[in-house]
Amino acid sequence: MNKITLSLLMFLCSLSIDAKTLHFADPAGTAISNVVVKFSNQAVDKSLTKPVAIMDQVDIQFAPYVLLIDKGQQVAFPNRDDVRHHVYSFSKTKPFEIKLYKNTPTDPVTFSSAGVVELGCNIHDKMIGYIYVTDQANTFLSDSEGNVNLPESMGLASTMEFQYWHPRLSTNRLEHKKANLSDPIEATQIITLSLLNNDASTKQQKRKTRFGKTY
Repeated sequence: MNKITLSLLMFLCSLSIDAKTLHFADPAGTAISNVVVKFSNQAVDKSLTKPVAIMDQVDIQFAPYVLLIDKGQQVAFPNRDDVRHHVYSFSKTKPFEIKLYKNTPTDPVTFSSAGVVELGCNIHDKMIGYIYVTDQANTFLSDSEGNVNLPESMGLASTMEFQYWHPRLSTNRLEHKKANLSDPIEATQIITLSLLNNDASTKQQKRKTRFGKTY
């Protein structure tokens, strides 16, 4: 191997790695799931037909707590509880309601705009869930261990900036924060988040509403 070839390989290695893990945790080291990570470098391919995503209602909770979907994707809202639910959202990204029902509504809901959709139930106030609608292909969700495994196909570079979001980053539940991949790139990058506690976040978010109007 000549010096030119070796120099080229070293340069390429400095720009990308085979894989990388982002690990999200609180200041005490506890893993944080449901963190959305978005790299704004590749738009969603609209030519691909996405399967209908599922936002379940189980044990009077939305499941999953955060559902990540692509812009234009549809979501079904099956009710697996023995009681009826009335699902709604006042979010600007997608205001809608599915009136009092059991089982599974006939038609899924289409989410045509990117953004955060906060879900509630008109019958059960403690039911809160989120749908994150992305218009970027490289968008990921941290798992139960707080990890996001970035694929080799991204061609990671240490100068890459990304955004991350979690419902408890801010009282309005819409705030995104920015970070960069570590330089030099490490196999695992730990990102520490200070989240609002559930009680404080819910208290700040409470508002008087009725269907078709927020005041």
